[in-house]
Amino acid sequence: KICATMEPIDDVHIELPDVKTDSSPKPKSGVLYPKKKYKVSEVFKPLLKLAEAYHKYGAPSGKVEEAMTAICDFLEIPCNWAVLPNIIHCTLGDPYDDHVVSRTVKAPQSVAAVVYLDRVEDLMIKILDCEEIIENIQTQLDAIAKKPGFPLGWQVFASGMCSGGAAAAFYGGGFAEILAGIFLGFFLHGYRILSGKFQVLGYTCDFGVAALASFTACLLSVYTNGLFCYTPLVLGAIIWDLPGLSIALSMRELATRHVMSGTTRLAGALVSALSLGIGITVGTTVAFWVPGTVSLSDSCEHPLNPYWLALWVP
Repeated sequence: KICATMEPIDDVHIELPDVKTDSSPKPKSGVLYPKKKYKVSEVFKPLLKLAEAYHKYGAPSGKVEEAMTAICDFLEIPCNWAVLPNIIHCTLGDPYDDHVVSRTVKAPQSVAAVVYLDRVEDLMIKILDCEEIIENIQTQLDAIAKKPGFPLGWQVFASGMCSGGAAAAFYGGGFAEILAGIFLGFFLHGYRILSGKFQVLGYTCDFGVAALASFTACLLSVYTNGLFCYTPLVLGAIIWDLPGLSIALSMRELATRHVMSGTTRLAGALVSALSLGIGITVGTTVAFWVPGTVSLSDSCEHPLNPYWLALWVP
């Protein structure tokens, strides 16, 4: 009844603020490039460099194929990728058209560099989100390679601590094996750094690391009258070189039906394990002048108390 008796008010004008709404997603970088149509000749070399970098930093072969195929589909370019642990084959263009480019290149040696792998994946996501263009791929890859990852000093420190801790935690060593394993881990990581810079050492890195570790452990064990236990010291020193990651990646590729790539990577892991075994044998044999024999027992006289092992969990 009250509403019915009220008289309408005509001279009241309410101005609302002009609010512009934009529901389009905003890129993190603040720049959104328009999607353009590329020719095969314009994208072939940048995409091949991107695949090489993704493979180099530790991505499984099947994942490289899936990621590069997704980028080609986004660019609306027919493609065919075949990635093996040592070979990358790329074919871009419509087979019924004249503009087809195909090339097979030797893939760079794959290393487990998670920091760089994440950066390459971020670059791929930016391409799919139109936050980056194909023309800038080489520049971005160069920036990724130059940007420091895990500091070298921390790498050497972690190598020594892991070698010493593994000798006690996994192989029954004591405080003596921890101390010797730390310094042996520092020394062997220096050899790994040199093997990454010199190609000759890179081919025999696993063999060389195992031989040096076995030779040093043999001398320490004999000339200190058994103060240092040989087996925990050697196994702890080479723990960084065990092909566990390669075996895990090969199982993943076999599970995803990339049979050829998974089989090749598994064979490479077995060869790496065989190189470690031969290196350990050769390292002991080289020290022919050492009096007596080295005890290969896996039990030390003074093992570490289990309560101390909690210090090595971090």
